[in-house]
Formats: sequence, structure tokens, C-alpha cells
Amino acid sequence: MSQYRACATGGTSGERAIIVYDQPAWEVAAASYIRFLRAAGVMAKTRFIGIGSPSPFHISNRMFTELREGRPATPRLSVTTPLPEIVATLNAFLPEALITYPSFIRRLVEEQAEGRLRIAPRLMGSVAETLQPDIRELVQLTWGIGVFNGFGTTETGTRGLECEHLTGIHLPEDLIVYEVVDEANRKVAPGATGSKILITSLTNKVLPLIRYELSDMVSLADGVCRCGRPYARIASIEGRREEVLELPARGGGHVKVHAGRLRSPLVRIPGIRQFQVAQHPFGLNIRISAREDAPRDEILASVRQEIRSALLQTGADVPDIRVQLVESIERVGTGAKEKLVTREA
Repeated sequence: MSQYRACATGGTSGERAIIVYDQPAWEVAAASYIRFLRAAGVMAKTRFIGIGSPSPFHISNRMFTELREGRPATPRLSVTTPLPEIVATLNAFLPEALITYPSFIRRLVEEQAEGRLRIAPRLMGSVAETLQPDIRELVQLTWGIGVFNGFGTTETGTRGLECEHLTGIHLPEDLIVYEVVDEANRKVAPGATGSKILITSLTNKVLPLIRYELSDMVSLADGVCRCGRPYARIASIEGRREEVLELPARGGGHVKVHAGRLRSPLVRIPGIRQFQVAQHPFGLNIRISAREDAPRDEILASVRQEIRSALLQTGADVPDIRVQLVESIERVGTGAKEKLVTREA
């Protein structure tokens, strides 16, 4: 009797779907994860842990569960597990390699800086959310290591990952056809940011995907990586197309600004834990979750200053920037990701 695996996607992009795999396609997907983890240096005896979605229908949960099969002592954690429990578990397990969301890496850095978390990983990986240079810098300052960036989709189940040179994400082109295109589905040149990615699966016969549209805005690297692997590489990931804001421009009209341009200034402000951007009729509303001991007034002033400075560089003229302090910002979707842009102002 054939066995099938079902995964769900949706929440961050708004495009919800149920993806079904037959057994051969699922084995290929799992092998793809293992192959690219090995490229990062995660071997059979490496103390590895993945912290992903709490939902058994999300691809991060399913794949981390598969990887635990050969590592029975590996704890089961998710990004919604209470933080004190995660800290205690990691201190006991002492992982050599850890893969999780960039937003959660920030929380681990904070716990390590406060002395509650006491781990010394030699490998750190990022999945599910857009990895910014600021997160790489935080990890380098905290543990003295780099961050391997990954790119995967529930729709394909496969995983692309940076190699040891950290010069772009190698894509599994033997399993998936990737096309980085503009709004009219024309291929863009390496170095240029596309409006979307079209994917064609070569492995899943129960649910074939042909030029299926992903809203990820990426640019491809030019040339061959020093590692010698023949795969195409993603040079940078700007984020999702749904995260593009249309803002008033200086001199009239409008300018499109990806909300990711506002992420880095906010990451640099001490005391901020979470942030989210929403448009309202006259400008922007920035929702901020701060650490308990953070000076609220200073944070509010810094956020306004940094956001205005970042927008100035884009040519936008936003008359009304509101900053709202909230207790926390809920994770959304089956992936339990931090949503950068919300339409609720």
C-alpha cells in the first residue's frame, strides 16, 4: 500500500495549500535535507538540533522529525516552546549544530548574552525567514561562527544551503527547476532581483508542479562557487513580494519599498525583541515588542529616527510614522513565523 505525507503552507504569504507527497518523493526530499546538511558539516554523529514549527503539518517540523529518527537522544523543541524550557534543554544537550529561524536566533543570542544560555555550537543554520546581515553579525560576535543560510519550500520539500564559503545558497537543480523572473515571467540576469520564482518539481508524481509561482524576491549569483558544486546559487533574498510597501515619494507620486529595508535599522536598536510594519492611510505604524528592562522612551525615539533615516534613502516621504509598543507579536501560519508586514494598521 502506498504511503503519503501531507504538509500545509500559508500564513506569511497568504497563499494557503495542502501539499501531498508519495513515498518516493518524500524520501528524495528527506535525502535532499541530509545532503545539504552534510555540505554544511552536519554528519551522522554530530549533535544536531532543529528548532522549527510546532505544527506537524509544517515542513520544518516534518523534516526535523525525520532527522531525529537517527538521533534518538535529540530533544524535540519548537519556536513556540517556552523559552526557559528551551534554554534548559539546550544547556543539557549542548548542540554542536543548531538550525532555526532568524527571529529565534536573536532570542538565543539574547539568552546567551544574559548568561542563561551556555552553549558553544560550531555550526548555525537559518531557515524559513529572511536572514539579514545583522543576524550573521550577532552570531559572529556571540559564538564566533558564521551562519549557513537555507532556502526551502513546503511545495517541493527540498533544501538549498550555503556551503562552507558562505557565498550563496546552492539550489538542488537535479530535483527542481528554478526560474527567477520579473513580473512578466521573463528571466532576470544574475545579480538582478526578480519579482518571483517559478518552480517545476521533477520528483513528486502524486502532485506535479509546473512553473508554480513563489513570491520570494531573490537574485542569483554569477559564476561558479569556489567549492566546485555545479548548482546555481541564490546570492541574496530580499523577502516576499507581499512585503513591498507603496509609499508617498518626495516630489509626488509613489515609490515601492520592501519592508526588509526597515528591518536592519530596527535590529540594531538595543532592547527590541520583535517588530512589525503596517501601512495606514497617512503613513506607517511600527509595532515594537521590547525587553522588560529596556528604556521605553529611548526605544520609541530611536525607532522613529532610524525609520525616517532609512526611508529618506529610498526616496519615500512618509508624513506620519507611528510607533506602538506591544507585549508581543504573535507568530503566524503553520510555520509559526514572525510576519514582517501586516495589513492591520
